[in-house]
Amino acid sequence: MCIRDRPKPVEQITVLDPACGSGHFLLGAFDTLYAMYERQGTPSQPGDICRAIIENNLFGIDIDPRAVQLTEAALWMKAADRCGTFDAARANLVWPQSGEEPPVPMGGASTSSSAGTAPRFGADPREGWSHAAQLGSLLRASPAMVGPPAGGRSDPVAPGADLLTMLSGRYDVVLANPPYVDKRNQGAVLRSFLRAQYPTAKGNTFAAFIVRALELARVAVGMVTPQAFLFVRSYAGLREQLADSCAVASLAQLGSGAFRDAGVDPALFVLHPESDPSRRRHARGVYLDVTASRDKAATLVELARGGGRPDSSGGARRHLRSRAELD
Repeated sequence: MCIRDRPKPVEQITVLDPACGSGHFLLGAFDTLYAMYERQGTPSQPGDICRAIIENNLFGIDIDPRAVQLTEAALWMKAADRCGTFDAARANLVWPQSGEEPPVPMGGASTSSSAGTAPRFGADPREGWSHAAQLGSLLRASPAMVGPPAGGRSDPVAPGADLLTMLSGRYDVVLANPPYVDKRNQGAVLRSFLRAQYPTAKGNTFAAFIVRALELARVAVGMVTPQAFLFVRSYAGLREQLADSCAVASLAQLGSGAFRDAGVDPALFVLHPESDPSRRRHARGVYLDVTASRDKAATLVELARGGGRPDSSGGARRHLRSRAELD
């Protein structure tokens, strides 16, 4: 990986999934990182590579401790597949509450606040932490809230970090397929919190996660979300916010039927946080449209590799454009 064209050692690359579920994205990142370690040449032993990935590179957060436990087990099994045998390594996976109490679903109401007694939140990032079990990675933190990092590290992120510490750091890559909770189905706490702290993205939790992912990422954000934020009028403010904060590396519209049991038309995209207006304007992104394709997976792979031929259903398209070229 390069940051502004400067190579970065693989062991220093950090990847976060802020809504990791059972860990599908982290497992995919594991394979990519393993190949990068092999190209780098150090460490050279499979067991050492797997341990480095789990302990140094991958980070995950979820409000459900059972999901976090499944992710940890899946990472260990992935390592065992590579090594034959693998002694458990401590994964950088956290959830916002401990103990046996079940988590509060992101769309549900907490036991302390009913629809009529929702707390009033402001813009202060310290607000909301008493509802961490429901708000999870949407909470904001800063290094000042955590204190100086241990061991002289320049980055507050460290193995075994708790939620506050993990959310006060930044990561090279943030990957997510976040929960989709429309405002009509949000509990009182979540609805009030999004209205106060994510005003351009309050309509659905996935939109708030886009904003939060860009705050947490240094280099790239890769996500799967509904495509509604690209077109719906209520997300105009979010689109302006994204245009002023990032460059589009790739965007794929999949259309209906892309995923089984998914009642939305999804979009896949990679964004680069970018503060330089000129870089944002002239960065060229790849735009893929497979909405009319019957075999979306195969067509998407072909277009992503540079092919431009429509499939038998017609309509598959690939464009390479910068914002300057579109104006």
